[in-house]
Amino acid sequence: TLEDASLEITVAGNSPIKIKVTTLITDRTIEGIEEVTTPAGTFKCVKLSQKMSVKSIMKTQSAMTEWYAEGVGLVRAEYYNKNGKLQSYSELTKFEK
Repeated sequence: TLEDASLEITVAGNSPIKIKVTTLITDRTIEGIEEVTTPAGTFKCVKLSQKMSVKSIMKTQSAMTEWYAEGVGLVRAEYYNKNGKLQSYSELTKFEK
C-alpha cells in the first residue's frame, strides 16, 4: 500500500477566469509482478492500482491500473469509470534503448 497523493493546478489564460483542478489519488496498491505484452515486447512489470477523484467545474471519479517496467517506465495503463467499466487504455508500442 502506498500513501495517498494529491495535485492542484490552476489554469489561467488571457482572460481573468481561472480554473482550479484538484486531483486526489487514493487506495494506491502494488498488486504484484506481472508480465505484460504490448507491440513493443514483453516486460516484467509492477502492477499498481489506484482510485482518482478530480474536482474542477464538475467532479469525476475513476480507477486506474498501471504496469511499470524497470528501466522502461509505464508499459500499459487502463482507465475505468466509477462503475468499473473500461473507458480507455494506453500501451507502449515502441521501445529503444
